[in-house]
Amino acid sequence: MKTLLSFLIFLFLTASASAQSVADLITTYQADYGALDRKYSIQPSDEYFDRFDQFYSEWLRELETLDFRELPHSQKVDYLLFKNDLERSAYFLDSERDQFEKIAQFIPAKDAAMDFINQRRVGTSMD
Repeated sequence: MKTLLSFLIFLFLTASASAQSVADLITTYQADYGALDRKYSIQPSDEYFDRFDQFYSEWLRELETLDFRELPHSQKVDYLLFKNDLERSAYFLDSERDQFEKIAQFIPAKDAAMDFINQRRVGTSMD
């Protein structure tokens, strides 16, 4: 009887740990996204597009480290929704990058302006 009870507690704790893993990933993702969004406040820039492309790719790889088959049903739903959100965000980022590249050639002194903005963002003193 004790063995059965111990086994059931073990299963419950294992299920709880895996059940929290997707929720923990989503919480960490939201915090990371917020930090990056604040850092790259000028969104239409090459630096912004490169960093967020890397961000979404890293999170998709992180999500794929979970064993989908071992997740409880509710966490499978979270997994699929989270994966869909990451893929959708990456798709729209690529679309925005394409639009930006089409109009970037018409922006006068784009590189000089972006250099100035990036220097201000990191706290470099402007003369």
